[in-house]
Amino acid sequence: MDKKCIVCGHPYPEEHHVVYRSQQSAMINCPHNKIPLCYEHHRGNKSPHMDRNLDVKYKREFQERLEYLFSIKECYLEGEVQAILMIQKKDVRKIVKTLCVVIMGDDVGYKREDIIKQAMGGRLYG
Repeated sequence: MDKKCIVCGHPYPEEHHVVYRSQQSAMINCPHNKIPLCYEHHRGNKSPHMDRNLDVKYKREFQERLEYLFSIKECYLEGEVQAILMIQKKDVRKIVKTLCVVIMGDDVGYKREDIIKQAMGGRLYG
C-alpha cells in the first residue's frame, strides 16, 4: 500500500476497506480492497464513511479492478481465486460457499461474475 493519502498526498494514511467487514468479512485482508486515506479523508465529513456517493465511487472503482483481475477466463477454481485476491483459503471458502461450480467450455469452477459479486458483499455497483 502507498504511504500517502490518495486524495491529498498526506503521509501516514489509514487503511480504508472499500468493502466493509460487515459487507464481506472474507475481503478484510485482501490488499486490493484497501486504499490509503488520511484521517480527514477516511473519517471526516468528506469521507466514504460519511458520504454515500464517495463510498459508491470507491466501490465502483474496486469492482472495475476485480473485473480486470478476473478477466482472463469465465470460471475460476478456489486456488485461482486465492492467488488473485491474495487472501487465505478460509476466506476464499467464505466467498464461494454459496456458489455453484459450473462447466463453461473447457473451464470448470466458479463463475467470474458470481465471484466478483460475492467479493463486493453480495451486490454489484453500476
